[in-house]
Amino acid sequence: MKKFFLSFFFCTICFLGYSFSAQAVDYPKPQGYVSDYAEVISEVKEQELNATLQKLEQKTGKEVAVLTVSSLEGLTVDQYANEIFEKWGIGKKGEDNGVLFLVAIDDKKMRLEVGYGLEGELTDAGTKLILENDVKPYFKDSNYEAGIESGVNKIAAILQGEEVLPVETASPNEGSVGGFVAVLFSLLFGVFKFIFGIGFIIIILIIIRSRRGGPGIFWGGPGVGGGSGSSGGGFGGFGGGSSGGGGSSSSW
Repeated sequence: MKKFFLSFFFCTICFLGYSFSAQAVDYPKPQGYVSDYAEVISEVKEQELNATLQKLEQKTGKEVAVLTVSSLEGLTVDQYANEIFEKWGIGKKGEDNGVLFLVAIDDKKMRLEVGYGLEGELTDAGTKLILENDVKPYFKDSNYEAGIESGVNKIAAILQGEEVLPVETASPNEGSVGGFVAVLFSLLFGVFKFIFGIGFIIIILIIIRSRRGGPGIFWGGPGVGGGSGSSGGGFGGFGGGSSGGGGSSSSW
């Protein structure tokens, strides 16, 4: 039991640091199925990849997003991918059938982040094979366009049932521990995001109003407005899916 509380305390401290660093990053917005912020894909190839992924969604309902950035802004590739996946909502809401292919050029890091609904088709072991065998050889030669195209084609083939990845095996203990850790991290992420996001803003507004001698934000006055807006994208945006935390990362 002592080890459990020590582990819980350690996770809490990690998430405190993660929450501050993750919210300080200016995350890019989706420009299409392919968002080439690092500018490593030619315009012609980007159009081809967008067409491929659009056809994939029309045929299967599954959404794949490709994002290239120059830097991860001090985050790990896993953290950055998870934040992007959540903010973009890749995959259909309720189905969580999305995939994010993230490439950070200057950091030489890449990740395939997989939604809950596709973890049976794109396993952790399988996504690792894609990165190592289909992408990395090109990236080592700085041929990022070819590597991204190779990875996208492999993912599309698997999601359309044209290819099948190896099945992962795990011991019962490994599965149960992994599931517990995933639930714990998800819970902590939600709590800290509220505390250091909306909750922090509300506290600041309360302090400002109290110093001005005005009414609290919950009584009278305009206060904090409700309502939510959706960010529009040229391609219509993704469907509101969420990440399952599955997938793999690699470097070159």
